[in-house]
Amino acid sequence: IGRFQNPFVECHLSFMSKNKIQLVRRPSGGGTVFHDQGNLNFSFIAPQEHYCPKKNLQFIADILREKELPIELNQRNDLLVHSYKISGSAYKKKKRMTLHHGTLLINSDLTLLRKCLKVPENRIVSKGIKSVRSSVQNLSFWNPLFNYKFTVDLIMQKWKTMYNQTSMQIIDESLLKSNDELKK
Repeated sequence: IGRFQNPFVECHLSFMSKNKIQLVRRPSGGGTVFHDQGNLNFSFIAPQEHYCPKKNLQFIADILREKELPIELNQRNDLLVHSYKISGSAYKKKKRMTLHHGTLLINSDLTLLRKCLKVPENRIVSKGIKSVRSSVQNLSFWNPLFNYKFTVDLIMQKWKTMYNQTSMQIIDESLLKSNDELKK
């Protein structure tokens, strides 16, 4: 859930507890999202002077359009295909650095997503920021080629080409644990 959200009005907490689905609060704002193995989380970290979420999303949208997906970017910085949300964003600004991160639904369990985010009727009044509910769909629904590896490979290849990178490395949990500089 986003930094300023109330979990009691965003999530079906008893369902999540019964099914051992963790609730995690992130330091950025934005709405509640569901993460599983079919959802890619992307992040752009940059100094304030290079902060440009629209440019970041245009980068992702261009990659998907190259695979003939009719991607639209709405005013909330969501990526849509035929009015279905496939990606949402959240932001965090510090003194000198910025973070723009988002989701990309590739082949998530949408039934489980809906159950986790369908709040039982309650009478809680909250000052927290409420999520804007949207109809969602997976990229794989629109193009069966999309799976996690295919999508990551597309993004990495585009990044290498755009920024003339000769090598890139995926930072996974084992690398984070073994590298003191990355831990910082």
